[in-house]
Amino acid sequence: MLVQPLSGYGSIGEAIAAAVVDLQYERDPSLEGRYGKTGRSKCIQDSRFHVGYLLEAADQDRPDVFLSYAAWVKAVLGRFGVGHPDLADHFAIMREVVADRLAGDQRTCALAALDAAIRQLPHMPDEPQSYLRDDNPLAGLARDYLAALINRQRDQAMTLIKGAISDTVTVRDIYIHVFQPVQREVGRLWQLGEISVAQEHYGSAVTQLVMSQLYSYIFSGERVGKTFVAACVGDELHELGMRMVADFMEMEGWDTVYLGANMPMEEIVGAVVENKADALGLSATLPFHVGRVRDIVTAVRADPSARDVLVIVGGYAFGEGGGDWRITGANAYAADAAGAVRTLKMDGS
Repeated sequence: MLVQPLSGYGSIGEAIAAAVVDLQYERDPSLEGRYGKTGRSKCIQDSRFHVGYLLEAADQDRPDVFLSYAAWVKAVLGRFGVGHPDLADHFAIMREVVADRLAGDQRTCALAALDAAIRQLPHMPDEPQSYLRDDNPLAGLARDYLAALINRQRDQAMTLIKGAISDTVTVRDIYIHVFQPVQREVGRLWQLGEISVAQEHYGSAVTQLVMSQLYSYIFSGERVGKTFVAACVGDELHELGMRMVADFMEMEGWDTVYLGANMPMEEIVGAVVENKADALGLSATLPFHVGRVRDIVTAVRADPSARDVLVIVGGYAFGEGGGDWRITGANAYAADAAGAVRTLKMDGS
């Protein structure tokens, strides 16, 4: 995780998380023996994340945000021997505490999200489905490339990609059918505990390096006189997806200003204005950053010279994460780089 999930919710979130763990251990004394001395402190840490995602779902009025998280955390905790019955018990106790400590629409949405999660938890998969599908036209290459990343074979990864580009396999094909599914698969393998954080970061770094070696293909096309600014919101470190979007826009003839991750709102707005951007792309991985996306869009709209800029949002927070992109004030949502290009073409840009 990249942020403290309760940072925006003050003492109420911390109080709920602590009360849930106290009640769970009081009602089931066997937990101390089953999970050891450190189990309680880890349970409190987990509870903070559970409550953080629940409150975010309630504030967005999107129970799906919490349901997506529940499916994710079931797989993560499962690798540590925490079964879904214990997680369901935790959610049930959380429901009691939330019913007592929240009020109004926030309470209503939080309870609805918890009820749905408790009901669906037994049927959620123990592990997420692989992103490397047999119907992928470059499935073999994607698997070989993934193996090179996991085994820290940077040169082999580079050779595989450069050797695959031909009259029939374009850079776009590599991005869509290799880089995109492989990076998602790397994240899935980390979630399941099959690779380390170091391996995950290494895989992303190598892919960024390989992408940079393909820029002679990307920047060689005719320019169309339009500018695209791209950024990842808040303290996000998952910037590869937006980097792919920017590269696709370059292949479409746009000039791009890629700001990367952890960019302050004022700098993003400034880049849009200074570069007279025609479109802005914003990415958010965590649901906690949806509000920041909304703030940036609002700031862009408030500037007379940027109010008509087309804003496209993307990232896990709006896709599998269950968030509603419409609450940000953006013009459109795109699931991937190809989707962003289609959106701009539909808009006539």
